Amino acid sequence: MKDYDELLKYFELHETIGTGAFAKVKLACRIFTGEMVAINIMDKNTLGYCPGGELFDYIISQDRLSEEETRVVFRQIVSAVAYVHSQGYAHRDLKPEYLLFDEYHKLKLIDVGLCAKPKENFIHSLE
Repeated sequence: MKDYDELLKYFELHETIGTGAFAKVKLACRIFTGEMVAINIMDKNTLGYCPGGELFDYIISQDRLSEEETRVVFRQIVSAVAYVHSQGYAHRDLKPEYLLFDEYHKLKLIDVGLCAKPKENFIHSLE
């Protein structure tokens, strides 16, 4: 609830413009600039399968990660992105807030709302 209250300091929320399994996308207006934006609102407490929280919060709480732990985390991120790519998609919104730790301290990549499947000719042009 603290995060939601913080959000309301900066944005005026309007109608829901999209929904997913774990989140809603709302139209919002930045209070200070009047700019209209879309905001993804997710109650991560209701997800249940990732009780370890966000990678972002974990890094902040630890101040910094050791080189060994960073390697483990990085490998998990690369593995998740490789899986998304193997399915023919690009995540397009990768950030620490969308990497959650499960009960075994393994990372799970969430929020695939901006995923896109590149056109076939684009993939071939990179080979």
